[in-house]
Amino acid sequence: MDWNSPTTKKHITEAKAQGCELIGSGRNAQYRTYRLSCGHEQEVTTSEIRKGNFRCQICVYNRRQAEAKAQGCKLINSGRTPSYRIYLLPCGHKQEIHISQMSSGGFRCRTCLDKSYIQEAKKRGSELLGPGSTRHHRLYRLVCGHEQLVTLHNMRKGDFSCRTCIDNRLKEEAESQDCKLLGAGRNASNRLYMLPCGHEVDIGTRHMRTGNFRCQNCFNERLTLEAAAQGSILLGPGSSAHHRTYRLQCGHEQQIRVVKMRHGRFQCQICLDLKWAEEAQAYDCKLLGPAKDSRYRTYRLPCGHKKEISTGGMRIGAFLCNICFESKIVEEASSQGCVLLGPGKDNNSRNYRLSCGHEQSVRLENIRNGIFRCNTCLDEKIQSEARAQGCQVLGSAKHTAYRTYRLPCGHVQEVQVTHIRNGSFSCQVCEDWAFTQPSQAYLLHIKVGPDEWLKLGFAKNVDFRVSQYGLPSDAVVSILKTKPFDTGKEAQAFEKSLHEKHQRKRLKAAEMADFHSKSGQTECYPVIMVDRLMAGFADITPNKTRFLNTTGKL
Repeated sequence: MDWNSPTTKKHITEAKAQGCELIGSGRNAQYRTYRLSCGHEQEVTTSEIRKGNFRCQICVYNRRQAEAKAQGCKLINSGRTPSYRIYLLPCGHKQEIHISQMSSGGFRCRTCLDKSYIQEAKKRGSELLGPGSTRHHRLYRLVCGHEQLVTLHNMRKGDFSCRTCIDNRLKEEAESQDCKLLGAGRNASNRLYMLPCGHEVDIGTRHMRTGNFRCQNCFNERLTLEAAAQGSILLGPGSSAHHRTYRLQCGHEQQIRVVKMRHGRFQCQICLDLKWAEEAQAYDCKLLGPAKDSRYRTYRLPCGHKKEISTGGMRIGAFLCNICFESKIVEEASSQGCVLLGPGKDNNSRNYRLSCGHEQSVRLENIRNGIFRCNTCLDEKIQSEARAQGCQVLGSAKHTAYRTYRLPCGHVQEVQVTHIRNGSFSCQVCEDWAFTQPSQAYLLHIKVGPDEWLKLGFAKNVDFRVSQYGLPSDAVVSILKTKPFDTGKEAQAFEKSLHEKHQRKRLKAAEMADFHSKSGQTECYPVIMVDRLMAGFADITPNKTRFLNTTGKL
């Protein structure tokens, strides 16, 4: 092991940062031998030392011993997994326990637990006979003498009953209703009975107990009479217990709910289809058949295409052909120099090949009105602007107006795209920002129609700062004076000294907000203050007056 190599020196430094000491090589290239902060020597990987993701195994073993001792136990051996250990419990039994349960005391002796199950059974007048079908069940001899599987929880709470005794009681309840219990039913709450009429019926035990049941065969005879009262004939069962198949008065066969037949609240579906066909003919459409939704039908439209439309929509003519609509979308795309490729990210968007050759998902109304742009071309423009500033675009950011850049200093940072474009950005890691970079104080004259005023401020880029005011489009801006400073902090101090000197003459910010819609409304002065403010710049050579438009460009 070369103690003078750069890599070894790096490992020594990383070890010291973690309070450890490198004392030798390890089992392979990834390991080294360290003296840890606790004083024990141990092999640890260099990456674990670097991240501080390690711990002393000797100390861990001692802690496990201490945890076991705190619970009155003794650590004997390792368990089936690294998370388990074998302990000698205070009761004298050996048991494998999870280390987290031992540290929290959340464990119990299984041997002692089985003894408690025997005592719980005795309290309920039962006898524990052996294991059950699952770890939650045991086989007991109940107080009535019958043997049965009962869950441990139910035995502890006394929340159980003998199924053999229940069956005997159900037989007695059936006999009290002049019925006979024949056997099990379709579920745990039902049984199969023979009723006084001689029919066999599956009935709930609670209904048999209270006498709240009926014979299904006798019920069908009643349904036949109810159908005849409505001029219909009962043909047979329906799709559910609440439906039956009937031949209606018009001669058509249909499934109808029993309650609706009883009260006459039903319609013939075939006759209804004939009505919908007539409504479709009123709009030069043709009814073809059912649809996926019961409220819809399939129609052939006047253009020849098929479509599923709601019957209410067809009745009032509120429908549109999707195929013809797609043809219209293709024409709208062609008029904008685009090619429709397929569906977009939602129903209101489509994928297009734009005039630049790139593919993009665009909303239909944006294509129709020509209000769209190519995101790929925009990304290329952003890449070009970044290269012009010596930066590199790495990807998107949390805000759509930002991107993640690698700055000239090498740091990665989220920066607003417009700041990269204008060069008005700084690295927050290097702390080379607006208050540490060179800056300048400035005095502007702004005129909007008959209104004019002075604006005092400081900025690294005056032209870009003017563009952030949000001035009206007809504003005329001229730079009267500028004064350079080594840092933005010095420029701010100079500006602040002038504001403190002339603060009583400053225009009200609320009034200036009508012109400065975005910013800059708090440092404005009347034009009559021009000489006093210019005096603050008297120790430098006057600038030639420059005129700017509201975007901040000459």
